[in-house]
Amino acid sequence: MAGRYGAGGDDGRMSGAGQPRGTQTPPAPAGAAQPRGTQMPAAPAAGGGGAAGIGPDAIREFLLSSRLISDASLAAGVASRMQALDYSAQAPILRAGAAGDWLGILFRGKASVVSVNAATGAQTVLEQLRPGDLLGEVAPLLGSAHPQMVQADEPSVVLRMGADVFQALIGRDLGFAQALARRLAMRVVRLGMTALRGGGADAGGRAATATTGGG
Repeated sequence: MAGRYGAGGDDGRMSGAGQPRGTQTPPAPAGAAQPRGTQMPAAPAAGGGGAAGIGPDAIREFLLSSRLISDASLAAGVASRMQALDYSAQAPILRAGAAGDWLGILFRGKASVVSVNAATGAQTVLEQLRPGDLLGEVAPLLGSAHPQMVQADEPSVVLRMGADVFQALIGRDLGFAQALARRLAMRVVRLGMTALRGGGADAGGRAATATTGGG
């Protein structure tokens, strides 16, 4: 399956793409035969964060070791369509209200899912993320904007996956869909426990927010 995926990236910045900046892969000749099956769409252009210099092989191993994908060939194909981006401490990784056209996987560092009160600007940390955790997966699932902000707590690296790649992966890899369901369920449980510890009406409000997940 790995042979069905060419190196991704349309702006030369994807880690390990092997293309000079600004160089684009030439289109296939007219009438050229296409591989059978549905191909993974190309990764989105980077927007925020700097290229982390992490190649597809390292991304593939990470996807396998974190048990997000169990098939090595599929992991290689997905890795070639992902971007590794650096974020400095306190930098926003996702902004609430941003278009849900991608999600991330925390590769290195720590980050927090943050709720911002629209009236007061007060921020509440809903969840702390560690390497292997998904971020921003709810928006691509629902076809909506990201409901929460995600912020780097320390220098971090995030693997960015386009929403179209995400949807294709769910449709062709049952193991990934099951891993996603487990992580979403665990997130709801953790956030529900956090809300209960808060007590009172405020806890109820946060519990309702918790069901939206990490953006």
